[in-house]
Amino acid sequence: MTKTEIANLAMDFLGAEPVADIDGNTNEAKKAARTYETSARYVLTQHPFKEAIAFETVVDEGTDSYTSDNTANVSGDSTLVVSAAIDAETPRTGTLTVTYDTGKTDELDYASWATSTFTLASGVTLPRTYDENDTLTLIPNNSSGEWGRIYDLPSDSLKVLDLNNDPDEGYQVLGAYIYTNAYSSTAGVVIRYIKDIRAEVSSVVVYSDQVGEAIAGRMAYTMGPIADKAARLALFLEMLHEAIYIDADESTNQGSRVEKKWTDYR
Repeated sequence: MTKTEIANLAMDFLGAEPVADIDGNTNEAKKAARTYETSARYVLTQHPFKEAIAFETVVDEGTDSYTSDNTANVSGDSTLVVSAAIDAETPRTGTLTVTYDTGKTDELDYASWATSTFTLASGVTLPRTYDENDTLTLIPNNSSGEWGRIYDLPSDSLKVLDLNNDPDEGYQVLGAYIYTNAYSSTAGVVIRYIKDIRAEVSSVVVYSDQVGEAIAGRMAYTMGPIADKAARLALFLEMLHEAIYIDADESTNQGSRVEKKWTDYR
């Protein structure tokens, strides 16, 4: 089902007029588009639907890299200036690794940052003058020793399901990173996750009929009048149940892979 088909199914449930295009400029289309986004995300994260499952193998640990500003970093300074704005995901405190042109490195603790400037920790100053050939690498591991490794989370991830196909492998998702003790320098770490497939254009098939109907049911529940909430909720839960049942039934062996059962929603 396409996004527009899902929106119009929701409109049918509500007894409302259909929309020509969910990405259109009418008030009805704009409201449907807003409700679609939250409803689709909710439905997708309730069960590992096969059409939304993706895998990504990560080998390198998650890092942020910057280039030193060659005009601002002089030996003895208590700040380190980089040539571009610092990423908003960068922890407010941490450790910087600066690799300078001889290939050697310095480890510098910092206390804060703003715009493109790191303020070093109390008592820490630049041990040498850095220039534009020097690279600053930040591994933003602020897990207080609980996790030994950190990786970049797939940019299209809605929800991590497991690591290395092992439901017992521990991890924690924080911001754009996944923290864990899993590590392999050769095979890497396999992240199984729910991929964000909401961004597909409305002219292509985005979901199976069952998942599309579940999204439409959630939209109708969200958009409907308060007096009808109980009936709309029952409709949505029945559609979600049916989508989960069909998805699991099509698999050769779900086993522990079914994160939620129908009884979890009642």
